[in-house]
Amino acid sequence: MLKIGLLNIRKNTSGPKIFLNKLSYAIKKNSYAKVTNALLPFFDIAIYNSYARNFYGKKYILRLDGLYFDIKNTLGLNKKLNGKIFYSIKNSSGVIFQSNFSKKLFEKFYGDISVVNTVIHNGGFTEFRKKVNHYQFEIPERKIIVVAIAQWRRHKRLKEIVELYMELTQKYKNLYLIVVGANAQMKGTDNIQYIPSLNQVEVYSLLKQADLMFHFSWLDNCPNSVVEALCFRVPVLCTNQGGTRELVEITKGGIVSEADKKFNYEPVDLYNPPKPDMNVLYEDAVRLIENIDFYKSQIDTSMIDINNVAHKYVEFAKKIHSNK
Repeated sequence: MLKIGLLNIRKNTSGPKIFLNKLSYAIKKNSYAKVTNALLPFFDIAIYNSYARNFYGKKYILRLDGLYFDIKNTLGLNKKLNGKIFYSIKNSSGVIFQSNFSKKLFEKFYGDISVVNTVIHNGGFTEFRKKVNHYQFEIPERKIIVVAIAQWRRHKRLKEIVELYMELTQKYKNLYLIVVGANAQMKGTDNIQYIPSLNQVEVYSLLKQADLMFHFSWLDNCPNSVVEALCFRVPVLCTNQGGTRELVEITKGGIVSEADKKFNYEPVDLYNPPKPDMNVLYEDAVRLIENIDFYKSQIDTSMIDINNVAHKYVEFAKKIHSNK
């Protein structure tokens, strides 16, 4: 049986680490392959996230999480930050993109990817929808629960989510918004509950009680919060730029609002995002709210079920490992 090396991930608080833990769990549970710690040399091929820690000179697959294209170099010099990623691409034996958007983005900034590559969207636990415990979040009864979950930075566009929500409450008095995640900057209101931090089980419990999700983040690659919402059959309203739309499209999981202008795959002022067309978003939100049961019934989670996603990862790893 193929032995796949993954780095031992203890603190699984970030999206990529949470996903890799799910991936490891699903591979082992289904006996698709053996999973070992990539810090030790006892593996046939490794899977690294974003950049390689190839201590033993073995074959590895690079799972690309995103690159740096903020024109203001807010987190540091793009050239330096991308350099480690690009070097890892060059020396990899295979590459996995999280979305077609991500692939196109890398091809624009890196150039042609000469190694074998594929697109595999992120996945989550679909079976937890029935198993998870019901936690109390002080949610008023007989409300339509809207959730928004992210590590909040300006390009996640929480401001626009709140603005749309407040406009919608003029029409729908039974709407209730729950915002989850660190660094949210928002004014308090009786109609909005802010929860800075939840563990993974609590997130699942919240999603089990939610009716829909708003996710207006600009140019996300493949947000795990959206994956998890869809796994719990929570319809999503998202905007049309980035990889988020692909998740909604492959699951028939909500509405992709054509509220953003075309992205030309060039450096942008990421932390000063353009405002989406709020009128278009409002119309799409109304359509979703008026037809929640229909959109819930349409959702097909097979493409994002972590068991199926893990199988795709292992089949790709087998292909790369067998290549001479």
